[in-house]
Amino acid sequence: MQIVITIDDIDYGDFVERYYPLVKDRIQGGEGMGSVLLSKLGSVPPDQVRKVVDMLPRSAKDELAVRLLNANKERLLARASRLLDEQDLGLKIVDVEIRK
Repeated sequence: MQIVITIDDIDYGDFVERYYPLVKDRIQGGEGMGSVLLSKLGSVPPDQVRKVVDMLPRSAKDELAVRLLNANKERLLARASRLLDEQDLGLKIVDVEIRK
């Protein structure tokens, strides 16, 4: 069974500012604009990351968010599983596919 969740109205600057430092070591290489952007963000001073991200087109921000979420996939799975257990819903999440 699959449940599809669509997200929108993301504060990209806040999102990248929070999660990029947590996963930047795991995000290397790859193709596409998201990879290029992530490699360049490493040289941006932390207090300027939000400003840089806010200037990007929506498609680049989306690609960046997908890369960050995929790099943080195990943590997302653990938190979602914990939430389901706390709510006693009797469900188990086995995988998360994050795409644009």
